[in-house]
Amino acid sequence: MRLTGSGGRVTGGLLGLTLILSVGGCAEAGDTPLTAEEKAAAIVLAEKLDQALPSAEMRAIEACMAGRGFRFPPAELARPPADNGGYGTRLATGPRPQDDPDLAVRSYLHTLPPARQGEYWETLRPAGSPMAELTLPDGTVVRLATEGCEAAGRAHVYGSVQDYLRITMFPTALASAAPGIASEPDVQASLAVYAGCMSAAGYPVASPSEALKLARERFGSRAPSAPADQAERAMAAADQDCQRRSDIQQRLKSVMADKAAAWLRSANPDIHRLVQARQDAISRAR
Repeated sequence: MRLTGSGGRVTGGLLGLTLILSVGGCAEAGDTPLTAEEKAAAIVLAEKLDQALPSAEMRAIEACMAGRGFRFPPAELARPPADNGGYGTRLATGPRPQDDPDLAVRSYLHTLPPARQGEYWETLRPAGSPMAELTLPDGTVVRLATEGCEAAGRAHVYGSVQDYLRITMFPTALASAAPGIASEPDVQASLAVYAGCMSAAGYPVASPSEALKLARERFGSRAPSAPADQAERAMAAADQDCQRRSDIQQRLKSVMADKAAAWLRSANPDIHRLVQARQDAISRAR
């Protein structure tokens, strides 16, 4: 999602996300370690969201807007990317113009009279809407409108705007609790295994982020939807295998969950219900 800043406030124009950057600093881990059940739930919530979810959300917003006489052009762009055996859309450093939802909205609004342009935004996201709110471990406060077609689409898929906010922001929240996670001994051990595995496969990288950077340098000139060539498929397969062998992703999520223990308990006292809400959303999206 694209964010634009203004002073201490950051907004995502299309998706109506507001971040208020606090000076409170990072939350400290609680004195009591997470139970095995709490950590398992946190790791599930930290997983990458199913690709069907944003597409279902856009379609639900589109249906709501159509019922009020408007198009919602970003829905036309929200297609789950095809699996081409390579790095796919992760090679992109930004959306192409034809895939930019903000540009799609602006282009559509130019076809409407000025009065209808204002109605569009009030229908999508009313200015006076109550807000759902979530405070991240680093003190950042995230707010989303709970009225309008945008909110209705999110609630249709996730059950409520509050659950949408908590589920979609969960990976970001964990990451904000552990900015220096790469120096943790457990993570260092996994990274050493990963780096050795990738080196043996012919790729001199020390982490998955370095692998993605190398892939962008080697293969990033192709369109995201174009087929991956044999070299890209080979590197992506090696990357995936080395991540599995080193257990790096699970190790990262586990350490982040430990560091965010206090936030997990205060912001997510019903974490097991939230895991079920996430699964229910995936079922609705499919």
